[in-house]
Order: sequence, then C-alpha cells, then structure tokens
Amino acid sequence: MDVLLTVDNNLSSSIALRYMCRQARVLPMTIQPIHVQYPVQKHYPLGSGWVRHTWEDCITMLSADEINAFVYSEAERCEGLIKPKVVLGDKTDEVLKELDAGFYDLYVEGMLLRYEVNRFYSLLKDRLFKKIQCPILIVKNLVQFNSVVLLVNDDIDVEYMMSFYLKLYAEADIPVFVVYYSAKSYEEAILREVDQCPSCLGKARDLLSAGGRSPDKLMIAEGRPEGIAEKLKGSGLVISTFRRDKGVRNSLIDIVAQTTSPILLFWN
Repeated sequence: MDVLLTVDNNLSSSIALRYMCRQARVLPMTIQPIHVQYPVQKHYPLGSGWVRHTWEDCITMLSADEINAFVYSEAERCEGLIKPKVVLGDKTDEVLKELDAGFYDLYVEGMLLRYEVNRFYSLLKDRLFKKIQCPILIVKNLVQFNSVVLLVNDDIDVEYMMSFYLKLYAEADIPVFVVYYSAKSYEEAILREVDQCPSCLGKARDLLSAGGRSPDKLMIAEGRPEGIAEKLKGSGLVISTFRRDKGVRNSLIDIVAQTTSPILLFWN
C-alpha cells in the first residue's frame, strides 16, 4: 500500500505519523510524508527571475531541514517510511498534484480530537477533501492498530466498501468487526453481537469471507450517534463511507465524527 501523509511540525502530525508506523508493523506499506510550505505573502519576491528562484530554494531548504528532523525524531524506526518531500506553494494544489503523480492508495492527515460534528462536516467540505479521489484516513488519537470496525447501514454500497477495504487491508491479520447501525432511538446506546443479521450485514460478511478475511464479529448498534461513538472508543480503526454528491448529514458520519479512534472514509 502506498500512503501519502501530510506533515507539519505539530502535535497532530506527530500523532498521525506514529499511528501509521504502527500500521506499518501489521501490513507492508510505503509512507511518503509531504510538507507544503506556504509562502508568507509579505516576504514573497515578485517576478520569476533568479532572485525569486533563489528565495524559493532557500525557504524550501530551511523547511526540509526542519521537517526531516521532526519526522525522524518522531519515527526513528518505522517500516516503509521514506524521505519527506518538501514543496513550496498552496497545500491543496500541491497535495492533489502529488496524489495524481504518485498513484497513492491512501491519503492520511492528523487532526486533533474534537467532538464538534459541525466542524467535522466543514472539514469534509474543504476543497482538498472534496477533490481527493482516494480514501482518506484522519488520525485523531494515537491508538494501537489492533482491530478494525466496518460501520454500515442500508444506505451505503456495501460491495464498494468491502472491495476497497480488502484492497487496502486484506493482509492485516487483526480482528475485523462489522457493525450495522440502526437509528432506533434508545436512551442508552446498545452494541450487541448477532447471529441473525440484516441483509446488509450478511452481504458484508459474505464479501469479506470471499476475500479471505472473514469477520470476527457481526454486531448491531442502536441508539444515538454520540453513544455509539463512545462504544467504539479504543478501536484501532473505524471505517465508513460518505456520499459527496449528497453533501448532507447522515448518521454514520455523525458517529465517526465523534469517535476518538482514527477513521477511514471511502468516497462513494
């Protein structure tokens, strides 16, 4: 798996980098850090001659020294980690350019843990996130990569979701739980294992089994999204899908927005 990880010299990038190094212990991957240095306008030389090019080279070199020191101090021993790329420009433009050029399977970004659902939806409407075609992994908390939760309901394309999961994580030998969310209104959130399951859950089980990764548990979640998010606390990774063409709130995104675990979104 080829991963593009955006990094800055801050806590959220530290958490994302260290988490991906934990994933790299479980399955083979190449982790390409990228740092985009946005030029401060008041120091930006005009024109396109050697003065400007020399200035850009200097800024990039200084940023590269800082980012290299940061990356290797945070992840001294990390399987698959390669030398960071440091470029000057607009973050959205440069990340999209690198994603197109590098044919990456996954884009990763750190985000300090917040529980405001509206802020999470604002993130999904960001120009970068709206244009990225590959799955996006948002790391909100540093946890062990020791389990995966696949969060489904009747509104998503289960076949699409399971095929993408198997493409990325079929080699990860960790427990897999498929959780069907039913938006029944209970005062207390309920997460229970089932034998007889909705067709959506059964289809997910069959697709995973056909791909060689039979789920360890099939579960039903009932209750308010914030309660379910709390129940999923401690999961190594929570995965769901998001319909960009709809652009409206839905219960699955309400859950992943409020869970403390890292989340992986497939665009549907």
